[in-house]
Amino acid sequence: MKIDDLLKLDIKLLVAFAVIFQEESVSRAAERLNITQPALSKSLQRLRETFGDPLFTRQAYGLSPTFRANELFKQVQ
Repeated sequence: MKIDDLLKLDIKLLVAFAVIFQEESVSRAAERLNITQPALSKSLQRLRETFGDPLFTRQAYGLSPTFRANELFKQVQ
């Protein structure tokens, strides 16, 4: 995805993505953003649909970013 395409996205989705990436947990990210976990899960679902990628996979102690998520995070920063 090009940087121009990223700029067309809702900034709240990009913030949600960045915080989930940093926290490696939807629950901790929701707490940090002061929103509910179900609301953040819905945002993550929208991101997954937008990028056509799961973005994160579940691990024993949190979430692990996919290759696509790592590339996206570099662009978002």
